[in-house]
Amino acid sequence: MCLLRRSMRLSFTFFVSILVIYQPTTLCDAEQSKLVKFGVIAPITGGNASNGQDISRTVKLLEKRLNKSSRKYQYRFTIEDGRCGVGNGAATAAYKFINIDQVKFLITGCSGETLKVGPIAERNKVVTIAVLSMHKDVKHLGDYIFRTYLDAEKGMKKIADLIVKEGAEKVAVISEDVPFTVGNHELVSKFLGERVVFSDFFEADNTDLRTLILKARSYMPDAYYFGPASPDTAIALVNQARQLGVTQPIYSFQMPDYPKFLEATGKNSNGIRYLVPPRIGSESPDFASFMEEFVKDYGEKPSLEFVVRTTYDAVNALVDGIESVGVNPTAVKDFLYHYRKKGALGVVEFDKNGDIKNLNFMVKYIKGGRTYWLQ
Repeated sequence: MCLLRRSMRLSFTFFVSILVIYQPTTLCDAEQSKLVKFGVIAPITGGNASNGQDISRTVKLLEKRLNKSSRKYQYRFTIEDGRCGVGNGAATAAYKFINIDQVKFLITGCSGETLKVGPIAERNKVVTIAVLSMHKDVKHLGDYIFRTYLDAEKGMKKIADLIVKEGAEKVAVISEDVPFTVGNHELVSKFLGERVVFSDFFEADNTDLRTLILKARSYMPDAYYFGPASPDTAIALVNQARQLGVTQPIYSFQMPDYPKFLEATGKNSNGIRYLVPPRIGSESPDFASFMEEFVKDYGEKPSLEFVVRTTYDAVNALVDGIESVGVNPTAVKDFLYHYRKKGALGVVEFDKNGDIKNLNFMVKYIKGGRTYWLQ
């Protein structure tokens, strides 16, 4: 548009030509002032790449939908790989977005990404919503940090209570060494107390876990809590444990809910109890329409629909704030603390810590290669 205006005027006099040099710049700047840039930091590579893909696909489809509709602003989403907080990728991306791209709104994925990005965003008053971060410390990162995912604390208390209720006196706790699983490991160990007879971690994305499992087995636990950070490490843990003679009950978090886990573990996963996000009883009609478009555009369902829901509601909450109060991040932050709207997760509203209200973990179990709700 701006280039067209310039070329149409170039045939005029020298004086008019000089005006052309400056006038289009003003027009382009006017158009740019209506553009709101979002930075998205999600796991594009590594064991959680499927979640990163769900987040990326959701924001790009939302970008297309938002920019087709009649709004005050146009929106652009740029995605960087945060690798779930492994290495410096998440922090580097945050500095780039904030200091170079002048981004005032961020979406983050995993706990590791949010824990590294959060302090940077808070110092710079950049409104951030975490869509896949359950670590207990996320809620303490500051006033500009929100999340549409569940806090770990209630969930790990629920799974620990179930382990106790089902009679385990000695528990081995094995987790992957990434921030969100380390946080879960600490919580479940705290809630189980003296029942924990073995506690250890394995390196991120490591799938040869036999030595660690044998070491845990030597303590003769009644039950195991496995804390993998991806479906691949969950598959390795369960299959290798069963191959090494572990017959005791296994408890875990979310990863067994992935279809690839059920396919790869077969009968080895029988009886596993694990935490999952809740069933959503009601949602906005717009989200149902969005999911139809998602499957049509990408030719498949998301790896984990709940992540699409958390991302969808995070983006829409930010956009609703921007459309209502403008692009000042402090004004948008204040708007979010009073926000209430029906979305993909039901009614979306945030508490004083920036956490989404009224979401609680549930428990499922596996029997005959299928998953069922336990509580």
